[in-house]
Amino acid sequence: MIRSGRALSLFLLLAAACAPGEPKSPEEFSHALARWLQGADAGGILNLVDMRYQDEVGGQGRLGDDLRQLFTVYGPLRLRFEKLVEDGDICTGTVRLKGRGLTFHGPWKLSLIPGPQGPLIGSGVLPELRLVLNTLRERRLALETGVVERLADVVSHTYHDRNGGRDELVSRLRGELLASYGMAVIYRDLDITVEATSASARVKLLLVRHTGPDKVIEENREETLSLVREGSSFRLAGGLD
Repeated sequence: MIRSGRALSLFLLLAAACAPGEPKSPEEFSHALARWLQGADAGGILNLVDMRYQDEVGGQGRLGDDLRQLFTVYGPLRLRFEKLVEDGDICTGTVRLKGRGLTFHGPWKLSLIPGPQGPLIGSGVLPELRLVLNTLRERRLALETGVVERLADVVSHTYHDRNGGRDELVSRLRGELLASYGMAVIYRDLDITVEATSASARVKLLLVRHTGPDKVIEENREETLSLVREGSSFRLAGGLD
């Protein structure tokens, strides 16, 4: 029994020594975030985030909602850093992220602010990915609800495809929605790349058009969407033809 107790004490001591400590620098916070993303633990991430958190998408509450939605839809997320550079309380670089039916390549900029017991994250938890996913979600909901104005809100005035510009797109979709009894959209695979002022999304989806008693199903529809950054949003700029 004594030997067992000593062995257990030694094991716990070694485990404590090997466990990562509290993050202090923005790079350490970045790697801590990667661990919680891999564990699909929104609560663990929010423990690293200050109540004053704010990014282009919203505050701490919106971040929590987005994280829970991400884990529900895409499961654990594997985050890999290609390059990280620290400058004071800011860490910048590029990242690759992979989940169930989701890949993302884009910028990383994590900022810390003073907290009550040390630094906490003030901004930078995957805002670009969340903005693009929000645009794609609004596109899906617009088609499913038949409210074309909802789609128009996330389409740039610079939109252009082989059929024309934004006005032609809205007119065409309004006609398609009026001629149907609703649509269903299921995103099966998303490959998103974000640059400084633009983004692209290669999308595989299931599209169902209901036309009275019948329905038309596109099992493996593929799209390459282009998006442009406008203010605090990414809006669709091409690819819906």
